[in-house]
Amino acid sequence: MLVGYATSSYALTTTEGASRFKEAIGTRAETRTTATPRAPVVRLAQLVIDLDVQFIPSTAPFFNTQFSHTKHTRWINCSDCHPGASSQGTGMLEIFAGESCGRCHGKTTFAVETDCWRCHDKLVRPGRAAAETDFAKAREAPVPGSPELRKHGESLFQGLCAGCHGKNGRGNGRFAPFLNPKPRDFTGRTFKQLVASDIEAIDIGLYRTLSLGIKGTAMPAWSALSPRDRWALVHYVKTFASGGF
Repeated sequence: MLVGYATSSYALTTTEGASRFKEAIGTRAETRTTATPRAPVVRLAQLVIDLDVQFIPSTAPFFNTQFSHTKHTRWINCSDCHPGASSQGTGMLEIFAGESCGRCHGKTTFAVETDCWRCHDKLVRPGRAAAETDFAKAREAPVPGSPELRKHGESLFQGLCAGCHGKNGRGNGRFAPFLNPKPRDFTGRTFKQLVASDIEAIDIGLYRTLSLGIKGTAMPAWSALSPRDRWALVHYVKTFASGGF
């Protein structure tokens, strides 16, 4: 299987896509037999292209996306995407608006609002055994908050979480209008009461949510982050509820 990489945008250009396509299927676009001078031409759209492309956005490499030509060309024609989605920069706002990949996703295929992991490799939920081992360690040796750790958590939050939760944790990020249920407002009364009720319980609860996500919502699993990164996010998120811990 061939793998292509696009590090400067979300999608390959038309020229690059054509080059990868040629590599995948070879130079022959028709078949011939000895029985007849010329067999019917095999339409390119009928071919299942054994080619995956990894898109790595330069400004947010964590959100690398794996695009499978193999899966897509089993049920759609090449012309459904070329030219268009694969020749232009594509982001989640365009997809939510029904453009580019959004022409199908959210309509005839899986809901982009709740299935981030289907495209973003690093947002896949961990296996049960790995999760249980991780949580056992987290309960036995929770990482306490500190100014340094909260500062690190702020950096992670603004890069990974603010798109949905908003830069101030109010649940009003640029993707929020497209999501149902809406992202949690960490400044809201309910969350404040939860944090105030039991700090130890909310710590492990937040850590678990970050690690596994919440099924049926846009909250993905962030288990690809190191335990320290997740603890940093736990302690930073709590600052929205009370102004500091």
